[in-house]
Amino acid sequence: MTLALAQSIIDSQGSYSHALSIQYFMDWLFDGRFSTTSTSWDVGRSTRGALLSWKKRGTEQLEQTQAHINAKLDRDDCSGNGSLMRIAPLGVVLWRNAPEARRRAREQSRVTHPSLPCVEACELYTLLLCEVMQGSSKERLCQTVANYRLDDPKLAERLARYHNISDWKAKSNSDLRSSGWVVDTIEVALWGFFKYESWTDGALAVVNLGGDSDTAGAVYGGLAGAFYGSESIPSQWVDGMVKKELIGEIATKLSHYAV
Repeated sequence: MTLALAQSIIDSQGSYSHALSIQYFMDWLFDGRFSTTSTSWDVGRSTRGALLSWKKRGTEQLEQTQAHINAKLDRDDCSGNGSLMRIAPLGVVLWRNAPEARRRAREQSRVTHPSLPCVEACELYTLLLCEVMQGSSKERLCQTVANYRLDDPKLAERLARYHNISDWKAKSNSDLRSSGWVVDTIEVALWGFFKYESWTDGALAVVNLGGDSDTAGAVYGGLAGAFYGSESIPSQWVDGMVKKELIGEIATKLSHYAV
C-alpha cells in the first residue's frame, strides 16, 4: 500500500489525490497490483473491510462513503497499524507545507483506519518526516514528539514517558511490545530511531523484537531512511528484495518530487 500511495502521488505530479490513492489501494487488494507476489496478502481486517466498502460505493461521493466507514471502524478495537505503515510518502513529498501534510495524513488514515489513535499517529509521524526532510536533528525531532498534543489518551500516555533522547535510549527492548496496535507500533519505531545511531542497527533492533515485525520495520524504515538516506541501507539487503526493480522505480520517481 505504500507503493500504491507513492504511485498515486507520482501520477498526480507530486500532489495528493485522495480518490486516486483509494483506487490504487483497491487495485492492490483486488488485482494484486504493487504486490511482491502479484496478489494481496496479510490484509488486516480494517483494511479489507474499508476497501470492500470503497469498492461497493465508489469514490464519486467521498464524504458519504467515508461516513459509512467511520460508522463501522471508528472504534478502539479497530486501531491497528495499517494506515501508519503506508503513510511515509506523504511527508517525503509534502514536507515544504507541514500543515497540509498533516491534514492529508489524517485524511489518508481515515480511508481504512478512522479511529483517533490511528489518525493521530499518522499525523505525528508525517510531521516528523516533514522535519527530517527540512534537516532537523534527532534532538529537535525528539522535542517534537515530547511537545506534541495528542487527544487520544492511550497514545498520549504512551509517548508522555519520553521527554528527551536519553529516555528513549534508556528503554529496554524487554519493556517494549511489537503488536498490530498502532500505539505499540509507533512507540517501537520511534524507539529504534532515537536509540540507535545507524539505519541498520535500528532496523535490526526493531524487527528482532518479533511480533508484528514487518510493519514495525516498515514504519521505522520510512523515518530512518529519510534521515540517514538510501545509501545507509546495506546493499545486500536491497539486492535480496523481491521486485526490487519496481520498488526502485517508484522510489526514484517519487524522489523527484521530494527535492
